[in-house]
Amino acid sequence: MNIVVRAPNWLGDIVMSFPFFYALHDLYPAAAITVVAKKSFLPLFDLFNFSIEKMNLEEAKQRRHDSVDWYIALPPSFSSAWMGRFFFRAKRVTGYRGDWRRYLLTDALKKEKNIHRSKSYLHLISSDLNLNEVRSKMHLQNPDSALFLSSLPSSYTVININSEASSRRLPVHKWCELFLSLEEKTHLVFIGQEGERHRYEELKEKWRNQSEKKELFFHDFFGKTSILELFSLLKDSDEMISNDSGPAHLAALAGRKVRVFFGAGDDHETGPIGKEVQIIKKDISCSPCLKNSCPLKHKKCLEEIFIK
Repeated sequence: MNIVVRAPNWLGDIVMSFPFFYALHDLYPAAAITVVAKKSFLPLFDLFNFSIEKMNLEEAKQRRHDSVDWYIALPPSFSSAWMGRFFFRAKRVTGYRGDWRRYLLTDALKKEKNIHRSKSYLHLISSDLNLNEVRSKMHLQNPDSALFLSSLPSSYTVININSEASSRRLPVHKWCELFLSLEEKTHLVFIGQEGERHRYEELKEKWRNQSEKKELFFHDFFGKTSILELFSLLKDSDEMISNDSGPAHLAALAGRKVRVFFGAGDDHETGPIGKEVQIIKKDISCSPCLKNSCPLKHKKCLEEIFIK
């Protein structure tokens, strides 16, 4: 059997789909499984302890492929279902209804409400699958990272002040409050893409100019890690403190202690999963609104978080 899976578009969603891939391999061990994903995320699938073919999303859209037995669309978009029908000419196309794609799917499933996204992905295979049982069987490969990590101190905390949505970014002054709660001489490793560096510079300036502060060591890792180097960086850290974002999910996958701030997002549906994950949030009447920017312009769900 040939199975093609269209992976999600965002880092956090890809991490939340890991149990799906392990369950799929467990149920169909003889199947040839191919994942279609953005090029930057393809190395993540090398973490699996089983073989899986990888295909760049952009290349997949360049031509029609030989017909496959089963195509599963994890994203909810019309284009992801169309890819299964048109580009892969799949005999069976599975996905959730919505976005005018019902008639592109041979298995047009109704999405359950109020369940975690990891469980939602699992139910595309079978509603009988238990997320905790599947996760207990997940074993990951360790990428080679000795040379990359040699430049870091033996003890450090990873900080992620970024998020795609402003409604999910803790304000700079709240990060400064958090830093006052840390131990003196803690090494803080800041991660992010090069284009997000301006937030780091703003935070440094705020921290430098405030009257009350501690001696902390800042390490700038913006734009300096591949996706697997980021995984290694997180796996070797003491803990991660992060906004609601993809790297927080990656840290939880790596088995680290994670403190993650939630604002507009719904942690019950998209929160990182792990034994040492701590969700920090302030429940107010308008949260979670799930909007990318605060409709009321006050971001009280983040501003009123109590920093211990």
